Amino acid sequence: MRTDDSLSRYDLISRIVSVDDFWRTLVHSFNSRYILFEFKNYSDQLPASQIYSTERYLYPKALRAVSMIIARQGASQNALTAAKGALRESGKLILILNQEDIEEMVRRKDRGDSPSDYLSDKLDEHLISLSR
Repeated sequence: MRTDDSLSRYDLISRIVSVDDFWRTLVHSFNSRYILFEFKNYSDQLPASQIYSTERYLYPKALRAVSMIIARQGASQNALTAAKGALRESGKLILILNQEDIEEMVRRKDRGDSPSDYLSDKLDEHLISLSR
């Protein structure tokens, strides 16, 4: 999808419509009606520059303050620090999932459990570890 000025292109943007606890948290606690997904198939861990790039696409006033980046190899420590900085400084939530996270969510779904519970755990971990 492209922006209205055709200068930017998103991998996927979706409206949050689930009543599941995780998704309601994004709507109510982060005031986000939409979520931006970015898919990075890098051979190395995600660098911090990709966090800064994604952060530019998030607009809390437009009800788009949340992004999930799916990076096969996960994120570097600098990228994780940048994601926490985006939340601390501007209220933009950027969660990073790796291949193992996706596989675990699929396993949970196959067992009849909710993959969103796993996302809730990831969100809790992200928020609890946030420093000043």
